[in-house]
Amino acid sequence: MVTPEQRAVEAAAVAGTAPVPVAVVWDALAGVPDPEIPAISIVELGIVRTVAWSAGRLRIEVTPTYSGCPATELIATLI
Repeated sequence: MVTPEQRAVEAAAVAGTAPVPVAVVWDALAGVPDPEIPAISIVELGIVRTVAWSAGRLRIEVTPTYSGCPATELIATLI
């Protein structure tokens, strides 16, 4: 399921418009399920550390639950 927040972030990226507020990005990330425990989001799991705009680019820092987490690449793709 795609949330309205995720659509807003995607639309801004495609249109090349001004960055969407960081709060909207956080809300969009809250709709990304953890691949291993889909009942909770990656935000609820606590692996999203920071969300910030830098030089017009969105930077999202994620820390996996452990260094060998097999879902790390899938989480990056989902983000």
